[in-house]
Amino acid sequence: MTVVLLVVALGSALAAAFCAFADGALLALEEEEPPASPRAAALLVRRERAHRALAFGRMLALLFSGAAASVAVRTAALPAAVVTPVVIALGIVVIVLAEVAARSAGDELGAPALERIAPAVIGIEGVLRPVVFFGRWCDRFLLDLLPPRLPNARRASNSSGRWSRPTPRRRRP
Repeated sequence: MTVVLLVVALGSALAAAFCAFADGALLALEEEEPPASPRAAALLVRRERAHRALAFGRMLALLFSGAAASVAVRTAALPAAVVTPVVIALGIVVIVLAEVAARSAGDELGAPALERIAPAVIGIEGVLRPVVFFGRWCDRFLLDLLPPRLPNARRASNSSGRWSRPTPRRRRP
């Protein structure tokens, strides 16, 4: 049972790394220089949706990987003093490899890599379409709740160092 769970955790981490790689390649595309590949060009047109789908797929895969690994460790019945440092070290390694290294590799390889993996990206985009739709709806809903932006408004830093919107000046009577 423990071995099966570890294999599931590793497979999920690899799926997260794939999503990070694809996302890096997608975000490396330049709008000024569209790719020659029709598949990559089509993904560039809908980059925002594909990016959201890949990001959510990566989060789901990492959560699934962590859950499977934690159940595997719990079923192994090892002492906590041994398990804790190993789990922390493995978690750091998985995040560095599945997030940083994979995303950097995708960013470096760009359009040629995206051309080769486009069918998988389109599949992920299709499976997660309802989630992406809901996320976009939430964005629109929350933006409608915000006050309208002032024309020529500059962002100003308040005393706490955080950025805030400037308040409109009122005319004195």
